[in-house]
Amino acid sequence: MQVTDVNVTLNTGSKVKATVDLVLDNELEITGIRIVEVSNNKLLIAFPNKRYKEKFLDIAHPINSRTREYIQKEILKKYNKMLKK
Repeated sequence: MQVTDVNVTLNTGSKVKATVDLVLDNELEITGIRIVEVSNNKLLIAFPNKRYKEKFLDIAHPINSRTREYIQKEILKKYNKMLKK
C-alpha cells in the first residue's frame, strides 16, 4: 500500500490544525482525517469517526501501528511543507 495523494486544508485558531483527504494506491480515498495539536505542540492524526449514541465509531483506521506511522509521516510531511509556503 502506498499513499499516492495527500490534500491538506489548513485550519487556524483551533487545536485542529488541518483536515486531510488521503488517497491510497490511486484507488481508495479517505476523507476527514484531522491533524490535531496535543500537549507540548505535538501533532497527531485522528481518523474519521462518527458518533453513535454515546460512543464514537471509527469509519476508517489503520489496523496496525506500522501502517499508522507510515500514513502519519506522509500526512505530516505534506502539512509541514504547506506551512513553509
